Amino acid sequence: MIKPVYPALILLTVFFLYTCKQSDSGNVDELDFELDEALLAETVTFGEFQFSFKPPLYWDEYKSEFSDRMIATIKQKSSGNAGYSLSPLKIYFNPGSNSTITVGKLAARSDSVKGSINDYIAVLNSLMGNEIQRDGIIKKNRNLHYLITEKENLISYKIVASVYDGTLIQFDYTTMKINLDNVKPSILSSIASIKISREK
Repeated sequence: MIKPVYPALILLTVFFLYTCKQSDSGNVDELDFELDEALLAETVTFGEFQFSFKPPLYWDEYKSEFSDRMIATIKQKSSGNAGYSLSPLKIYFNPGSNSTITVGKLAARSDSVKGSINDYIAVLNSLMGNEIQRDGIIKKNRNLHYLITEKENLISYKIVASVYDGTLIQFDYTTMKINLDNVKPSILSSIASIKISREK
């Protein structure tokens, strides 16, 4: 069986897109993500961290040796980023649009890093500040911070949240710009389905 190669290239590119910028007005930018259940699969729960979401229909979870190798590669790549490393928990891929979702745990790499959402954003901004198109919070769930990044032919919707024990979680929805119109409703509905518990 031929192993998927192109999704791997997308996933590796995703982890070089960590960045953000403050709104020019200094105000919080709120974005309203509408939920359309018809576009979504069953709820996936991450019991250890007390959060859940619904991936879009027809986005397949990697459960193979390929996934294990890719997760190991992502961990290695992210370990070189200043301040934080990313440990993927689940990876999804939509073959029709060459789009990916990566759900992962962010960890501060030293005691000098605060390990907060604001600190994470500040670190990313210091590394790469020119690729963020928009950032702020989600109007109907103010625990979720979003960032929309663009680089070359890719666009990513990143959702960052702090769960009950302060652990930072990131959802990264990435697709090619030419496919965005087709997958955007599913991506936004999936984002709207994210539920974060602030209690254990």
